[in-house]
Amino acid sequence: MRPDGEPISVDRTITDDPGYEQDNVEYFPQNKTVRYVKLRSGDEPLEYGTWSFEEWGEIESAEVGAARARTVTARRLGVEEVGSGMSSPPDDAETEGMVITVQISKALNRDGEVVSWPVATFPALKESAPQSVDVTLSIEGDTVSRQVPVYVSYSIMHYD
Repeated sequence: MRPDGEPISVDRTITDDPGYEQDNVEYFPQNKTVRYVKLRSGDEPLEYGTWSFEEWGEIESAEVGAARARTVTARRLGVEEVGSGMSSPPDDAETEGMVITVQISKALNRDGEVVSWPVATFPALKESAPQSVDVTLSIEGDTVSRQVPVYVSYSIMHYD
């Protein structure tokens, strides 16, 4: 479900120095590709992958936008934190890129007793979460901008 809150924006500049230690990416402006750590063992990179700048921008914009949406929604609700994530859009969505989900949940134990209550009501979450996040990313003078749609969800988790 789409929320009703005012859209927000975030600008982020990624520096290619110190490279992998900061953002786990290395940018090659000559062919507009981004190398990233694909597989790690502890702190050591084992395998690298490459995306076009546009592919990287789509994924990174959702990640950066999710962090911003989570922070702003929690502040609007007056709570410490809410959950967030990024995923492919729902089947009925009018977008094809990654989307952001801001979420709250209730946890139940195996007997169905509430272990933790959601930090807010779903109507309050729907009213507070931004409709979208306008994200602008810059790396070595190249920029990608994207409006990332936001969805809200409420889940009930059962623990054994």
